[in-house]
Amino acid sequence: HHVIFVLATTEPKKIPPTVLSRCQHLPFRRISGQKIKERLKFISNADGINATDSALEMIARASDGSMRDALTILDQIASFSENITVSEIKDLLGLTDIETLSRLTSAIIDGDRKGIINLISELTNIGTDLKALTKDLLQFIRNLLIATIITSAEDNPEDIIDLSEEELIAINNLKGKTTEEHMALILSELIKAEPAIRSAFYPRIALEMT
Repeated sequence: HHVIFVLATTEPKKIPPTVLSRCQHLPFRRISGQKIKERLKFISNADGINATDSALEMIARASDGSMRDALTILDQIASFSENITVSEIKDLLGLTDIETLSRLTSAIIDGDRKGIINLISELTNIGTDLKALTKDLLQFIRNLLIATIITSAEDNPEDIIDLSEEELIAINNLKGKTTEEHMALILSELIKAEPAIRSAFYPRIALEMT
């Protein structure tokens, strides 16, 4: 008869060395978005859930490497909808679709102030959470910058950053529009502005001014 103690922690550095030295270490790592999507597709087919590829990609992106979170989202949406599309995911999670992020990023790169204002107005009218939008935009522009840098180093961006097919297409379409320096400046300004937008009483005005 044996007794096995399992210590689960997100802060292994806080475990005393005397305990740590007597443990077998099993670190859990993030799962790629592609693997999560494949698993979600397998489960959807097995359970008779109709879900589009774009919707499954969005769930995988929202789960940020956690299979458990992805399955929870799928279960929540499947409980009230027989056909899962991007629209349902957006309504439940407040996420922004890749097409919108691509349009907004393109307008920012071009300095198209009127286009930016019109797009934010459009998003506000359909009830988009602008705080969540800013977070998604930050991640998208970061991926665009990394993809631009990696391409110049003659590597495949999907080997380094976890991109869905839709996001990879959008990023490839935007890569030639600007320079690494310009993207880094945009990203830097967004990082500075994000806390202010998140805590703003009027996030729309804070985002527009940014």
